[in-house]
Amino acid sequence: MGNTNKSHIAILKKKYIDLILTGVKSVESRITKSACAPFNQIDVGDTIFLKISSGPFVAKTHAIQIEQHQNLNPDQIMQLYHRLDADVCGGIDYWQSKTPCQFATFIWLSDLIPITTGPDYPKSMKAWHVLHGSTHQSQSPSPKALNRLTGLNRGPTISHTPNTSTHPHSSFPASPDDFTITLTPGALKNGYIRIPPLLLRQSYTPNTSPTSLNLILPNADQITTEIIPRRNMIRWRGWPQLFQSHNLTPGDEVRFVSLGNGRYRVLFVKQS
Repeated sequence: MGNTNKSHIAILKKKYIDLILTGVKSVESRITKSACAPFNQIDVGDTIFLKISSGPFVAKTHAIQIEQHQNLNPDQIMQLYHRLDADVCGGIDYWQSKTPCQFATFIWLSDLIPITTGPDYPKSMKAWHVLHGSTHQSQSPSPKALNRLTGLNRGPTISHTPNTSTHPHSSFPASPDDFTITLTPGALKNGYIRIPPLLLRQSYTPNTSPTSLNLILPNADQITTEIIPRRNMIRWRGWPQLFQSHNLTPGDEVRFVSLGNGRYRVLFVKQS
């Protein structure tokens, strides 16, 4: 491995992206039969752009620790499973499917930042791309979005509301424009999200004209909607289907991560 920081594109299934965004998964793993990227091609400090398979770029992160193995046998693969799966979140079926492999790269992730675009790269069937000497800068919609998700890889996602402290098990630096809604039985039954005006700070003026919102949903769809005056509810009829597809229950949280200018990435956070 070299000494110059590089950029990478990691393409993952949406379920693994969601685990990274919610702080459950802190280590990305690549276990392969041959010495293909990122094996011996990634260094501490490198930037990694996270992209959903057949979907958009959603975040960028940095490698803060790297562990590599070669000439592995099935018993050693399963030893790695017992030691690392709590952070890799692959599950027993994933690791068993990797027992014929001989090479493994484990990358500890930090400084997670939301993005909406990523670098150009040659389209192929590869799930990892190394961008040597790339000068592309991903688009962060606003400086307020920078470091929005920093620290999610170090424990549970916090629930931030104004005038409260951060979660005792996380160092997540909440933004004044981020907010979290706890789902009630009524919200789940009737399919709505009601937002207390205080949570939106200066971006919302109650009892006047509707406030426009652009939302990037957990399924990667994007919608433009508004907050209904006086009722403080987000006008959208698709919540029931999303609640059901993510198996949400009372007490689970809907987290809105500000991307600036009335744009939010929506994350569902299970509490049990």
